[in-house]
Amino acid sequence: MNKFNEIINIICREPYRLFFPLGVGMGVVGIGPWLLYALKLSASYSGVFHSSMQMLVYMNCFIIGFLMTFIPRFTGTFYSNKAEVFSFLLLLIGMAFFLQRQEWIMAQILYLIWLVLLVVFVMRRVVHRKSTGGNPPVELIWIPVAILHAFIGVIILLLAQWQIIPGGMSKIGRPMMEQGFLISIVLGIGGFLIPRILGIYQKEEVNPGGCCGSCVCAARKISPVIKSLWFHVGCSILLFISFWFQDPAWLGAGYAFKGIVAMSQFLWTRTLTRYPRNIGLYGKIAWGSCWMVVIGFCGAAFFPRYDVEMLHITFIGGFSLMTFAIATMVIFSHSGQAEQLKNPLWILWVVLLAVGFTLLKRLSVVFFPESYFNLLGMASTAWIFGAGAWLIFVLPKLFYVPNEDEFAKMHEQSKQRSNG
Repeated sequence: MNKFNEIINIICREPYRLFFPLGVGMGVVGIGPWLLYALKLSASYSGVFHSSMQMLVYMNCFIIGFLMTFIPRFTGTFYSNKAEVFSFLLLLIGMAFFLQRQEWIMAQILYLIWLVLLVVFVMRRVVHRKSTGGNPPVELIWIPVAILHAFIGVIILLLAQWQIIPGGMSKIGRPMMEQGFLISIVLGIGGFLIPRILGIYQKEEVNPGGCCGSCVCAARKISPVIKSLWFHVGCSILLFISFWFQDPAWLGAGYAFKGIVAMSQFLWTRTLTRYPRNIGLYGKIAWGSCWMVVIGFCGAAFFPRYDVEMLHITFIGGFSLMTFAIATMVIFSHSGQAEQLKNPLWILWVVLLAVGFTLLKRLSVVFFPESYFNLLGMASTAWIFGAGAWLIFVLPKLFYVPNEDEFAKMHEQSKQRSNG
């Protein structure tokens, strides 16, 4: 019993140890129907199940595992408790269960509850942070932006399904629910973390050369924090607007807005313009995934007829690759083996090739429509192989917990890197 309590306490301190493996499993469940249908082991498939499972469950397992580990540490507040961990766990499993049964409304209601609990989780730490002093990173504003997108999207979708508002509004609600949350988290957390991973983060100084009293100098007196805040708020508004361009004639404009927002965020942090040379493979993959996010949205803007294929560049080459890269960094760092990240880990080459093959096959359906399901079957097989190999590789590290002195030293070094 003492051993069980010890495991629970470790998970509460670092919830990624539970949610990262769960995320891989949920990803397999979400992509598996394409393989089963291609092998004729299933008589039907559901595109809604696939997209909802990948967006609402698979990706959110990694996101909640990261946030529940990240937020308490970087705000200097208390760890997750048992009720919080198991509430998020049960809600994610519940969403998967109802999605599998194609009971979409029940899954969406659970997602709504999941969002409310996330707000409560964050606000409890924010309130405590105010009493302890200090300012959290400006990029964290994207967390409430993400929640707001998802919340509004779910409400619109539910009202449309209950026929309270026109059914056509679901074309706005579903993308906002599924994509709005993920895009915001990727731009916010990715925009905060990846420049620090790559070692290109620079603090902006206020009026470094002194003031001469001119209008230019007066403009320089504006706090860098305020300038950054206004920039992120402007981008978040543009992102929100982009979801309302669902008419076929204006679909490309919506994707163009998303591409502009993504490009602006990564250019603001100098991420896109600086190739990471002196960094491990995980950092190069994270950098490349940022480009894939931008390329996918821009591709959908220029070729709206093939928007589904273009968006898979963003989702598979961008979100999925970024997830594996950052998850690898988190696992190695928190297991006291961060030095190994400097080496070209072979498992990341496996993941890179598997995800690359997955994306190639998914895009090939444009040129070989007669082999649509066979290509999707091969794509899902490649992704399952890469994700499974990665999980087997990191599993021993998920069970390794460094001693307190080693952990404290590791955490302090991580905070110093994050603070520039």
